[in-house]
This record gives sequence, structure tokens and C-alpha cells, in this order.
Amino acid sequence: MSILCREQVLARLEMRVRAAGGPVAFARRHALSHAYVGDVLATRRGPGPGILRALELRPVETSYERVEDAPHG
Repeated sequence: MSILCREQVLARLEMRVRAAGGPVAFARRHALSHAYVGDVLATRRGPGPGILRALELRPVETSYERVEDAPHG
């Protein structure tokens, strides 16, 4: 099992979109909205279940790190 960062997921999406012939063709093939695919490619939205399914990925628990120098208030 290999964990991918967001950039790697987007790179995989871009590769699959190119292979499909563009975002509209990719969206149609996977029963997704082409606007949604475009939003994910433009990083306006994160990849949801439909895109992850098309990329044969599944979400894993998000981790968080404490920011030591964050202002309090």
C-alpha cells in the first residue's frame, strides 16, 4: 500500500484526463460532471468519492500537526 499526497493524486488525475482525451471525456466515462473535474484540476475543490473511485483510490484518515507559533486568540 502506498500513501499519496494531494499533489500526487492531482498528477494521477491529470494523466488519466489526458489519456481519456480531456476533462469532458473523462467526466463522461466516469459519470462525473465536467465542471467538477475541472474544479478539482484547478484545485478549487478536493477530489471526492467519484474522482477517487475513477482513480482507483480510497481516502485515508487525515493527519494534523500542531503549529507551535500560531497566534492565540
